[in-house]
Amino acid sequence: MVKDGYEWGENYIEPNTLIFFKLGPDGEKLENIHVCEEDSAKVRQFIVTRDYLRNHPGRAKEYSELKEKNVLLYPDDYPAYRAAKDPFLKQLEKDAYEWGDNNK
Repeated sequence: MVKDGYEWGENYIEPNTLIFFKLGPDGEKLENIHVCEEDSAKVRQFIVTRDYLRNHPGRAKEYSELKEKNVLLYPDDYPAYRAAKDPFLKQLEKDAYEWGDNNK
């Protein structure tokens, strides 16, 4: 991954995880790739949320619009960008788990 231009970090989203990310010419983040332990709670969270968003395109659009808004508000402050998404993400995760539990 490093050979292909990615930078990386350990324990970014929780212990025993890796993140690989690629930056653009102006230092903006272009890609994030998270690596988690198989069958971890984080893997379940990512998959349930992915599936929920695929089945609820309106919510996916809301999330996309929020991210675009936050990039404009906090172009050089990634922690503030993440913090601004947090309330939406907490509700999204709750909704996704409820949806996932009802669609097994």
